[in-house]
Formats: sequence, C-alpha cells, structure tokens
Amino acid sequence: MIVFNGIEDFKLEGEITAILGNFDGLHLGHLELIKAGLSLGGKVVVVTFEPHPFSIKNPKFKRLQTFNEKLIYFNKLGIDGLLIIDFNKKFASMDKESFIEDILVNRLNVSNIVIGYNYHFGKNASGKSVDIVTLGEKFGYNSIIIPAYKIGHKVISSSIIRNYISDGRINEANKFLGRLFSLEGIVVKGHGIGRKIGYPTANLLVENNKLLPKPGVYSILADVKGSEYAGFCNVGFQPTFDDREKLLVVEVNLFDFDEDIYDELICVYFIDYLRDVKRFESINSLIEELNIDKIRALGSVSNNVIGKY
Repeated sequence: MIVFNGIEDFKLEGEITAILGNFDGLHLGHLELIKAGLSLGGKVVVVTFEPHPFSIKNPKFKRLQTFNEKLIYFNKLGIDGLLIIDFNKKFASMDKESFIEDILVNRLNVSNIVIGYNYHFGKNASGKSVDIVTLGEKFGYNSIIIPAYKIGHKVISSSIIRNYISDGRINEANKFLGRLFSLEGIVVKGHGIGRKIGYPTANLLVENNKLLPKPGVYSILADVKGSEYAGFCNVGFQPTFDDREKLLVVEVNLFDFDEDIYDELICVYFIDYLRDVKRFESINSLIEELNIDKIRALGSVSNNVIGKY
C-alpha cells in the first residue's frame, strides 16, 4: 500500500477505483466498501480525510481509531493506495461538483467510485451518494453505492459502535467491528502500587483523541514486542488510593509476564467488561477482587471467538 499525503503526491496510473469515506473504526460496513472496490479490479485507492471532519465542529470528538491504528489496518486489506486529504477550511468550502471534477476526475482520473449509502461530501455536506451517481453520467465514471450493512435489524455505523464502547458494551462493539476493539499506547512509569500487591501494571499513555471505553475493568489480549499475553485492564480511576482518585488512567496487568517494557508501544485488545471501578476498604480486599478478576479474565479470553483483525 502506498500512502499519499495530499492530492499533489498522488501518482498512481491506470484504471483507478476510488473508495470514499472517513472510515473511523473500519467496521464491517466499511469492509463491504473495500470488498466492492477490490472486486472491480485496477488500482484500488481509499480516499479519506485528516483530521476527521467531525473534529472540526467538535474539538472534543473522540475517534475509534487513531491515525496510526487506521494506517496499520488499511495496510492489511490489500488496497493499492491510501490518499489522505487535508480537511482544512479551503477543502471544507469546496462545492460538491468541484470535489468530484477537480479531485476525483482531473487529479485521480477515476474509472470507478465506491461510496456508502449515507455518504456526504462538499460544502456543508450538501452532496449525497446519489449526486455521485448523477455526476458520473456527466464525467464518465462508474459508481457503486453500498447499502446499509446490518447485524439482525441493526445498521452498523461508527456512531453506534462509539456509543457501545462509551457504555462499556464491548461485546456488541466487537461484533459490529468484526474484530476486537483496540487501543495502543506507550508504557510510562506509574506509582508502582500494582507491583507491591502482586499485580504489576503497565500504565499506557494513549493519544488524547482516542475514544476510551467506559471506566471499568476489562479482559484483554495484548501484543507486546511481538508476543501475545492475556490480562485485564483498568480504564478510569483508582478510588482505593485517594491521591489518584481523580487521575484517569489506562493500566494493564499481563498474566505470566514480568519484563521491563517502559517506553514500549503496546496494543491492547478488549474482549469483555468484567466490573465497575470501585473503592475497596482495604488493600487485602482489593487483592481478593483482583484474584477474581484474573480468573474471570482467563475464562473470557479462552472463550473469545472474535479475532484481532
């Protein structure tokens, strides 16, 4: 996969199939677009935007995937190119026909365009999927609209998955993603409390635009230096220790692991929600609960049937 950072860098030639979207989370619905694009042949290029358009209107917007996580996953899908367009004020003010003519037709020379049923584009998101079909008759490209992808009666969307994760409904989020929800972070030094009680933790520094699950304890798998470990993860606060009650943390305990991994980038895959974060009356009662968490986490990991990718 070739990554093109801006339309000026785009250099692929031949028959081009462009797949358009924000692709936050790269869920099962997004994968239907990718499959359709790959089936058309030629050079398949995903056209997406940075920063996410929603973050322009809402600076507190949290993403299902960081930019780096998205790059890693796109690289596994078999596409030929990823075109990243800077979603700045100038681009946001481009009218819908200019976006099609100036970028997709004149710059990319597209033969095919694949979009989702609810795709919007152009100034004030005035352009709709049907407009791409109509403009295709004018500019001479083929267009395919992919219908809503459902599990049962529920339409899969990034916003629904985001709500599931915020509510701690990791099982449902994973089903809609088609894989385990994950986050990556650099391991930083903590207070060392976990090690003192027999549960050493890796404290993760996560990008601040990344969506975190609802505060709680989760069963997880983690990739560390090329190896996989089961464990549990505390997302949220540490109310048993007063001086850290207001400090939001992501801390991971890996089973059968005892290595120095400070400054390592690790990836954590969430399997199931185990319990709420709560205050314990004593360190001993906390340790007893952590022992139970470990048993439950091991059972959850062994019963998991959803892959990481």
